[in-house]
Amino acid sequence: MAEAPAPTDVQIMKLIGLFTQALDKPVVVMERDYWQLDDDDRVAA
Repeated sequence: MAEAPAPTDVQIMKLIGLFTQALDKPVVVMERDYWQLDDDDRVAA
């Protein structure tokens, strides 16, 4: 098996960018769900 080349700084920055995007997305989805719940409560009330 050939050894995998060491990751470059650019690749590391891309990975960090992907991680931050993955972390940001659930937060946005949760906020949207909370807004939807608030709207449903107002309609029900």
